[in-house]
Amino acid sequence: MRERTSRFLKRILKKNPSRSLYGRTLLIVVLPIIFIQSISAFVFFHRHLVSITRQTALIKTEEIAAIVALAQEQKFPVAQEVARRLGLHFEKLSRQNFVQIPRKNKKTQMARQIFADILENTFHDTCSLQEQRKHFIVQVTSPQEIWQFSLPIKSFTSRTSEIFVMWLIGTSCLFTLIAWLFMRNQIRPVQALAKAAEQFGRTNQFDPIRPSGARELRQAGEAFNMMQTRIKYYIDQRTEMLAGVSHDLRTPLTRMRLKLEMLPDSANISTLRQDIAEMDGMIAHFLEYVRDERLEEWEQVALAPVIRESAQSYFSETLVCDFQLDDQIVYPIRLQAFRRLLSNLLANCQKKAHRVHLSLWQEAQEVVLMVEDDGPGIPEQHREEVFRLFFRLDPSRTPGQGGSGVGLSIVKNLVTSMQGTVTLGTSPTLGGLCVTLRFPL
Repeated sequence: MRERTSRFLKRILKKNPSRSLYGRTLLIVVLPIIFIQSISAFVFFHRHLVSITRQTALIKTEEIAAIVALAQEQKFPVAQEVARRLGLHFEKLSRQNFVQIPRKNKKTQMARQIFADILENTFHDTCSLQEQRKHFIVQVTSPQEIWQFSLPIKSFTSRTSEIFVMWLIGTSCLFTLIAWLFMRNQIRPVQALAKAAEQFGRTNQFDPIRPSGARELRQAGEAFNMMQTRIKYYIDQRTEMLAGVSHDLRTPLTRMRLKLEMLPDSANISTLRQDIAEMDGMIAHFLEYVRDERLEEWEQVALAPVIRESAQSYFSETLVCDFQLDDQIVYPIRLQAFRRLLSNLLANCQKKAHRVHLSLWQEAQEVVLMVEDDGPGIPEQHREEVFRLFFRLDPSRTPGQGGSGVGLSIVKNLVTSMQGTVTLGTSPTLGGLCVTLRFPL
């Protein structure tokens, strides 16, 4: 029995369309109320209603027996008057005009069965109980006559049952509403905590929440605020340290470059100059990467003009850009960060491709920017690795032949800070790299 009950409850929870804590907590509160009310209703109707019906049937049977006794003593007018005062319709039938009345009504089955049993115990085989519309018809037979009584069925029912059912439904709705209001107030801090955690994870922007609700929820909110403070401190400390180290490295590089300029030209000197230039470029890109982590103000901007303006500086005889942009899209962005990520994407296209296609459109819940080119693309097995800092597909590539491996890392960092996502693929039209940026509405 216990295993069946456990399986039944698991089946209900699996079929429950609400997967949220709010919905499941309401189920935990509401289901016991429904269960208790159902048991109460069953006990009431099975005990109380049956008891009332049996008591009423006993009284009516005694009244019928008294009236029949008066009629059999040749006091028929007195018996009729007594029946009238008791609310019974009483008449005498002869066997010639006796008509059998059908009895079919499932709603009164319980009352009819109880009344029939009591009549049979009182009159034995000389009594029959029929039902006609809203009345019970009781016929008591004697050797010469048939005594017929008509009783309203509503006299066997009680208004208490209807009041009790209305009370059950009313109290259930009331307690469910109270539980819903209390649970909504208790779930609200959890929703605020989840929203703050998602925002902090995407933007690294410190936005303390106001702890509220139960004691445990307040403790969770305070712990989250302390965690945000510590993480923000570690991020700022790391950023400042790395920016300072990168900036200080330029001093010895500058001294090395000056010393090389005073030496006569040779193959080794040329190689050293290339190494210094590569190191200087890597430091410049890393400083740009660190700078991108600093937050800017958000602005409502029409994206299409910004994209066209950013692409203007990359137009050349070797690179052709065409556009398919929705000019109606206005979206909140960090403008300088958006320009930098476009600049990094177009710079990669300028190095490796001859044609670029930029598309901008809006879907149901997001804005999509797609940058396609006809270059060599990126192999599928390296499409996640290229977002790592200083990762290059060709480790032997020199500064004159490629980048420093920071460009796509900057792009992903900027897109993530604006709560978007970036994916790489193959362009279906140009055959090269396809970069898809998605920003939620």
